[in-house]
Amino acid sequence: MKVYHVKWILKALSVIGILLTIWAVFKLYQMGAFSNSKVLIELLKGYGILAPIVFILIQIIQVVIPVLPGGVSSVSYTHLRAHETDSYLVCRLLLEKKKQHNRTKKKKKKIRHTIENKQKKHT
Repeated sequence: MKVYHVKWILKALSVIGILLTIWAVFKLYQMGAFSNSKVLIELLKGYGILAPIVFILIQIIQVVIPVLPGGVSSVSYTHLRAHETDSYLVCRLLLEKKKQHNRTKKKKKKIRHTIENKQKKHT
C-alpha cells in the first residue's frame, strides 16, 4: 500500500471518529446523561460486560468536550462495579494481598542487601 493511501485512510478514520463523537454527544445529551447520573448509570448497565469500555469512551468525550460534569461520571463508576460477585471480589482481594506481600518481600530483600553491603564495607 502506498503512503498516499495510508494517509487517506487515516484522514477518513479521523473524520469518522469526529462524526461518531459528535453523534455520541448528541445522543447522550438527548438522553439526559450529562445532567442526571441515574440515566448514565442505567445506560452503562445496559452494556453489561462492555460497560467499562463505554465508560472510558464517555470519559474521553468528557476530556475532549467538557460538557459532562465530573460528579456524574464518578458516581456512575461506583455502580459500574456493582455487578461484581462475592467470588470475584475475593479473588481480587487475594490478588491485592499477594501484590502487597510481594512488595513487602522486595523491600525486605532490598534492606537485607543494603545491610550486607554496609557490613562488607566495614570489614
